[in-house]
Amino acid sequence: MSKKIVITGGIGYIGTELCKIYSGISWNNEILVIDNRFASERVNQ
Repeated sequence: MSKKIVITGGIGYIGTELCKIYSGISWNNEILVIDNRFASERVNQ
């Protein structure tokens, strides 16, 4: 069963680390990242 995970502030340090953690746990998770800023250099990390 897949989980839906929402991460707010995904461009910041903590949000980026949470994205790495939750995307590595299971490929079945659906992750939605929300932030009010865009930093293209962090997208590919």
